Amino acid sequence: MANTSIIDDLKHQYYAGGFLSRIIMVNVLVYLVWILILIGFKVATGDPNNIAFFKFLKWFSLPSDLGRLIMQPWSIFTHFFMHDMHLPGGLFHLFFNMYGLYIFGKILTVYMRDKQFAPLYFMSALFGAFTYVLAYNIFNLDGDHSAFAVGASAAVMGVVLATTVYDPNYQLRLVFLGNVRILWIAAIYVLVDVFSLGGSTNLGGHIAHLGGAFFGAMFMLQWKRGNDWSIPINKFWDFISRPFQRRKSPRVAYINEEKLKRATSSLKKAKSNSGTSKSKQQRIDEILDKISEEGYENLSGEEKEFLFQISKEE
Repeated sequence: MANTSIIDDLKHQYYAGGFLSRIIMVNVLVYLVWILILIGFKVATGDPNNIAFFKFLKWFSLPSDLGRLIMQPWSIFTHFFMHDMHLPGGLFHLFFNMYGLYIFGKILTVYMRDKQFAPLYFMSALFGAFTYVLAYNIFNLDGDHSAFAVGASAAVMGVVLATTVYDPNYQLRLVFLGNVRILWIAAIYVLVDVFSLGGSTNLGGHIAHLGGAFFGAMFMLQWKRGNDWSIPINKFWDFISRPFQRRKSPRVAYINEEKLKRATSSLKKAKSNSGTSKSKQQRIDEILDKISEEGYENLSGEEKEFLFQISKEE
């Protein structure tokens, strides 16, 4: 019974929690699947070093060698759903990536819709991959092009820098340190990667992190100027996914009058507040329109979370 409840809770969180919750859950699930595959290889081969498994893993990791990359183009996408499989270090790799993503993502999704946040995440990962491959081939960093990259760190760094560019004075409460501006936290993230370029371990990883950070900062700088880089990405995605979409039958929107009244009241109060940013007011208008057309119950989990945050500000 307890297991059923946990599964139901996870399903609810996945479908109602918005892109941030989903991408964290997918990353964790993929890692657990890879652990099961690792165990399977170890049992089947009896090899304590599990050489066969790590050879198999490379087919889903991002190679620095252009020839191999052409042979496994899917790795451009699969590598950022994976993390280091050398335990226990890999677990820390996964945990700190997902923790950083959650902390900074929760801040950013108050102001951004999923249709903007998701392209930011994926394009930061892809730009990090591009930077990684480019640097290895221009500067011949490993000599024999035998390096491979895994991890969502470039995507996470994109989110960290985008959040910081949007509101550098936002404060997080840290244990032993108290309130700290995210500007200083982001600066530490970046400086660690910059200084690590002088080392000999995970050089490509640090280059990819900086590539993702650069893209996230540029994305947000443009967004604040009114240039939304997510628009062409979403148009492209709509174009390629249209043939696979089923036609939806019309459905009736049932409206809970009490929830509708509270929701619209909170949003209108926030909109009338002179301190509310232009982007936030635009989002409020979008949610008000959706409530009037479809009802409160048809708001996404991320939109309801935004509404909850607005109500707390009253």
